[in-house]
Amino acid sequence: MKPSTGSVLILDLNLHTHLAELIIKIFNDERLNTKGAQLIFSTHNVSLMSPENLRRDQVWIAEKESGVTTLVSLEDFDKNLVKIDSPFGRWYDDGEFGVYRK
Repeated sequence: MKPSTGSVLILDLNLHTHLAELIIKIFNDERLNTKGAQLIFSTHNVSLMSPENLRRDQVWIAEKESGVTTLVSLEDFDKNLVKIDSPFGRWYDDGEFGVYRK
C-alpha cells in the first residue's frame, strides 16, 4: 500500500551541481512529486542558492556564534530587500545574510 503523503529525504548534497539541481527540481515539481515528499539538505554549494532552484522559504542559513547555532530562513528577512528574484548565493557570499543582520 502506497503512503498517501510523501516521505522526507535528508541528504548532504555534496554532488555535482547539475545533479544536485536535478534532485531539487524533482522535489519542487508537483507533476513528479505527486505525494509532496520533502527534501531537506545541507550543502556548501552556494550556486544552489538561486531563485531558479529554491524559494526564499526553502533557504535556511545556519550561523554559529559563541558555540550556539542559530537557523534563519530567507523568508524572515525584509521582503522589500530580499525579493523572490534576489541573487541569494551572491548575497550570501557577500555576508548579507548573517543571522544578526535581519
